[in-house]
Amino acid sequence: MRSQEPIDRGIRIRKAEHGAWATTETRVALIVAERGLTKKQLAKFYVSRRKNCKPRFDYWAFAKAQDISTDWLFEGDIRSYPRGTAPRPHQSRRLTGDDAA
Repeated sequence: MRSQEPIDRGIRIRKAEHGAWATTETRVALIVAERGLTKKQLAKFYVSRRKNCKPRFDYWAFAKAQDISTDWLFEGDIRSYPRGTAPRPHQSRRLTGDDAA
């Protein structure tokens, strides 16, 4: 018998594939919300390439500093998502005298 949790997770992932497309900005916002980053911490990722130009967000530096995959940040590859369930150690079930029938 399979656990219902992996099945539900697969269903959510499949539904997300057909939903609205997330942008790089929304994925950055997700990381900022999860990790509780402040505006001051984000300010170091804004760079100005030329004088009198609007500063732009440096996504590469953000990904490197936060230790997240650039594949997930730019392309939305769910397998590279930085957060997830940790693998569970395999526990073998041993039959005792009462369980063996």
